[in-house]
Amino acid sequence: FCFDDSFGHLEQAYAKGKGVMVVAGHLCGYPSVVTVISTRVPCAVYSRRNKDSRKVAIMEAIAKAGKVEVIYRPENSNRAEKLQPVIDVLRQGKMLFITPDTPRKPHEGVAVNILGKTAYFPTGVFVISMRTGSPVVPVWWRWEQDCYRICFSEPIELSRGGGKIRDKAKAGMKQWSCQLDSFIREYPEMWWNWLDKRWTRIIRNHDNLK
Repeated sequence: FCFDDSFGHLEQAYAKGKGVMVVAGHLCGYPSVVTVISTRVPCAVYSRRNKDSRKVAIMEAIAKAGKVEVIYRPENSNRAEKLQPVIDVLRQGKMLFITPDTPRKPHEGVAVNILGKTAYFPTGVFVISMRTGSPVVPVWWRWEQDCYRICFSEPIELSRGGGKIRDKAKAGMKQWSCQLDSFIREYPEMWWNWLDKRWTRIIRNHDNLK
């Protein structure tokens, strides 16, 4: 893995002292990318606990090797309880790594367009950003010149004054999903979600998850 000059976007966001949320798609090697970034910025990762204990063990081993804290989403909890662990990490001034391209049921997210198909993404990242002032910085990586080159986009900034937070959060997620769509179209080999059953149903035009 190697960084380019865009690392400055993360540095500037982190320097604000309000924590920073780094958002990525499920790209090849995403568990390892977190440990690479953590060599420069203290990092935690927010994740759902996988039902496959082997996958959990692998992820936790990678995180431990990179000194990355794993924050699991509380089970059987309401929306506020699910977001609280994220807020706690950000208040400590840490970087939090999140992969929000896991499709949800229609009532659980905002409609976005990926590869010409409709999916529903959660908006919690941007709700938290407006409540805490923590910047949201997209990150991407691709194979180039014998290494995975890590690139950061400029922070997605949403106005905290006026208007409904929920509507602004939806706009923020739509903006990020457009970036994800462009990246997948240019580097389709990098996206792991081709193997995800939920995405298989969406791509086959079964848009509404049940």
